[in-house]
Amino acid sequence: MKIKQVHISGFGKWSQVAFDFNSQLQIIVGQNESGKSTLRAFIVGILFGFPSKKQSKNVYDPQDGSRYGGDLVVETANGDFRIARFDRTQSTLTITRLADQHEITNPDEWLSNELLPLTRQSFDDIFNFSEQDLIQMKQISAPDLQKLLLNLGAVGSTQWFETATEFDKQADKLFASRATGRRSLNQAVHSYEVSETELAKQSEQLKIFLDDQQTVSELTQSVAMLEKELDKSQENINQLTQLQRQYRLFYEAQQIERKQVRSVSESDLQHAEQLQVEIDLLASNICRQEQDLSVQPESASEIEDSNKRLMTIKMMASQLVNDQRQHDELLAQQKAIQAQFATNKVPKLLTADDDQRLSNYKVRFIGMVSGAILLAIAVYLVVTPIWLWFMVAIVILSFIIRFVVKNNNVISDIKKQYYPLNETQIRAVQPSIEHYLKLDNSLTAINQKIELQTVHINKALQSLARDLNVALVSQAIHDSVDQLAQTIQNRDLLKQNENVLRQQQKSQLDNMIEASSISLNQKKLDLKVIFQKYDVEKMTDLQNLDIAYHEQMVNDHRYQAMIQQIPAQDQKKLSAFEDAQALSKNLENEHNNLAQIKQHFAEEQAKLARIQAQQMQRVSNDDFMVMQQKVADQKTELITQFSEYLAQKLANRWIYSALHAASQNRFPKMMKFATEYFSQLTVRRYQHINFEKDEIIVTTARHESFNVMLLSTGTQEQLYVAMRLALARVIADVINFPMVIDDGFVNFDPQRRAVMLDMLAQLSDKQQIIYLTTSVETNDFPNMIKL
Repeated sequence: MKIKQVHISGFGKWSQVAFDFNSQLQIIVGQNESGKSTLRAFIVGILFGFPSKKQSKNVYDPQDGSRYGGDLVVETANGDFRIARFDRTQSTLTITRLADQHEITNPDEWLSNELLPLTRQSFDDIFNFSEQDLIQMKQISAPDLQKLLLNLGAVGSTQWFETATEFDKQADKLFASRATGRRSLNQAVHSYEVSETELAKQSEQLKIFLDDQQTVSELTQSVAMLEKELDKSQENINQLTQLQRQYRLFYEAQQIERKQVRSVSESDLQHAEQLQVEIDLLASNICRQEQDLSVQPESASEIEDSNKRLMTIKMMASQLVNDQRQHDELLAQQKAIQAQFATNKVPKLLTADDDQRLSNYKVRFIGMVSGAILLAIAVYLVVTPIWLWFMVAIVILSFIIRFVVKNNNVISDIKKQYYPLNETQIRAVQPSIEHYLKLDNSLTAINQKIELQTVHINKALQSLARDLNVALVSQAIHDSVDQLAQTIQNRDLLKQNENVLRQQQKSQLDNMIEASSISLNQKKLDLKVIFQKYDVEKMTDLQNLDIAYHEQMVNDHRYQAMIQQIPAQDQKKLSAFEDAQALSKNLENEHNNLAQIKQHFAEEQAKLARIQAQQMQRVSNDDFMVMQQKVADQKTELITQFSEYLAQKLANRWIYSALHAASQNRFPKMMKFATEYFSQLTVRRYQHINFEKDEIIVTTARHESFNVMLLSTGTQEQLYVAMRLALARVIADVINFPMVIDDGFVNFDPQRRAVMLDMLAQLSDKQQIIYLTTSVETNDFPNMIKL
């Protein structure tokens, strides 16, 4: 399996991102907190299930609220598939075959079969590690490594390990070579030895039992025959159990379709592909040349339309010049009126009230004073108290003063606006001010008209320039009009020349199309000859035939690799069974037969013991008879317990022996590769790795031996990296899976780190490697991802 693409919907800091992976060595570079470990956890979660809060403190909930999960696009022996897993608490798994977008019906079973025999634990033990994981691997011993290899090398070995361990525990409960009298079999042996010693002392009493010896002898022979049948039945069960374990591999090998596919010559395929490319190129050229012939020159009507549009623009420009001239005349009249005033600022028109105050101020003042005097005289004649008359006089006087002040202020403001004009001149200039205001309104209207005309002319100029595909050089309207007129004139001359040249090019294109068509027909004929040779109709059929041939070669190699793991005699036996159910039924029948033989065996043993007891009762009731019965019972019990003990011990050894055979003796191979990798990583300083009891001993080129605990941290990690790489290589026939390394070489010196990267690049030819790191010394690696 190889990982081609990663799409994350929401996982920790990652949200709505995608990565394309190299199928060999993919290096991902990022600083701390950049999300490398999160990306690694996402890949593991998609394949083996997302972590729960019980399993891990960090469950990588999306930081921005995006939907939890995403998908991987993986390459398998059966094609490319998309493995999608969403939601953490109630996770949903979907798997889609990308070739036809078919969704797998039972995705969990499909994924388990693809990963088989890999589990999450064995994946972490070999293919997935960081610096912290290397520290934990330092505790591994030779037996642990052998068990790990057996677990990965034999399909279904995990259950067999559990069964073997249970057999061994049960056997140890019965007997131990150094145990005291606490175990039942040890107690039975001790009791039997004591009883046999006492019985030997009374051996002179043996004559009593000779009369009925024939019956005892026959029963003894029957028991012996039953023991042989027990052994034979157990052997049959062992063989059937081994066949049952091998059946799945045998069945998968038989399911590989082996058909004859015709091989395609490499030279024929290359020639056909070259011809196809040339045919496509010629067809494309002919099509392009025919399109060139169909292209029509710009018509004269288009040039005429451009001239009409330019003429309209010129008329609009002429009207604009007239409006600007009128604007200038109105502005000159305004300036003439402004010149009549000292500040060149035209004052406001006088209101009717202001004009009345300015004209009749003295008359109104005299009339008001006369009225006030008459009013004062009348009040004096009517009002007797003198003080009341004074008060009325004061009020009248105050009113007169207030009227005078107010009128003086208004007249002063008017004269200030019209300075230096007098009252007569102020009234005389009012018609000029009214004319000035009319001129101002006219200027506003003509300015708006000029502005609108300018916008329309500029839009027309820009539109015509855009259609003519030219850029206006000047902002001035008359310059732009001249530029466009020159452009239209030049284009008219150019089109005339182009029409002449077009006729010449058309003749050349006709000749080229004819020559290309002849060549195209010849190459199609050559390609058809190759198609007829391989009985195909098109190029894709020929390529598919070549792909099918290579796929069949792969299937044949896979079949041979699988079938070689099963001995020839076992293959013959497996062929006799119709299916796995028939094999299971046969094994079940053999177990039932074994149970019947055991029951018969127990009955015969009991019968023998009963006859022997009857003999002792018939002959004598003395202490010898009692002792004889006791020894017989102890012997029977001892045989029963010892048979059970041997069965459990032998079952344990048989399971381990069978698993060793199934794993193809991987441990020595792993040690060979590990030694070579470790030697390269240490620049040939260390040449050998040995396991002595529970210790790992390494030897230098000078034959100096060191316990692994005495090595530096970096050298220790290099040893365990070498073991991991060797483990992955020796189980490649069982499973080829991407190796994920998260900053596993931080303690390497620069030289050994460079050797490590070169080694990963070499190993990635056979196995995809995903390396996440904070930095890398070179950018020579393709498709490097920088977070």
